[in-house]
Amino acid sequence: MRSPDKDTLSRFVPATWATDRARIAVPRAGTASSRLVQLLYGSARVVRILLIDCDGNEAVALAGLLEPSGFRVTVATSPDDEAVEDVSHFDGIALGAQGPLEERTNSCRHLREGGYLKVILAVCSGVQEGEALLDAGADDFVTRPFEALELVARMRSRALRAAALPRLQWGLMDLDRVHRVLRLRGRSVALTARECELLVGLMEARGHAVLRADLRERVLHGREDRGSNIVEVHLSRLREKLGEDAGLIETVRRAGYRLRR
Repeated sequence: MRSPDKDTLSRFVPATWATDRARIAVPRAGTASSRLVQLLYGSARVVRILLIDCDGNEAVALAGLLEPSGFRVTVATSPDDEAVEDVSHFDGIALGAQGPLEERTNSCRHLREGGYLKVILAVCSGVQEGEALLDAGADDFVTRPFEALELVARMRSRALRAAALPRLQWGLMDLDRVHRVLRLRGRSVALTARECELLVGLMEARGHAVLRADLRERVLHGREDRGSNIVEVHLSRLREKLGEDAGLIETVRRAGYRLRR
């Protein structure tokens, strides 16, 4: 694979890296980044990542950040590429930042609707793009510029969170957090990534109130809170999906929210 040029790399990594090609290189095998991959997937197998990005040069740059960390990257420059036809053997998918946002969100929805259940991580130019891709089915996103280790860490944390307790039950609720599907009174409710995160937080509390600040942390993952009502917005959407069972999510004055049985 050819080496990415400095200008392309500077869109991903911090500006202080862009002047020194040696410092752009990510950790070699056996260092912290590679050990994260081994912890997640096991050291005895190759970790395959599909990278979809319509800009070939940026795809090469992004692959150049991932591969030294223990990933084997297959690049697709279009959602219609042959590699995208069967994604079941990939351990994760990274969506590049190039191309119209509508096209990238459609690609994400198509992957989920086609049955892909593993990690989808999006590279974005800003938080608004990331939120749109989360709503389309992505598990997480990083905004440029970023460090290579952040990609590995976010993919690892997302996969581990889903693998730890793939199903949660509380009262009438049965949540499949891998597929992000809630089963309630014989019907299935499809959830977005953030709706699922909020519901997991409430279900894990087992009927106790969860502070609004704690729920906000679950959906923002340490990012700056650009909208003070992010929890209320996504809980409102979740309640709409619950329909006649919306009352199961109870607002507790000065305490937050909790689930009723």
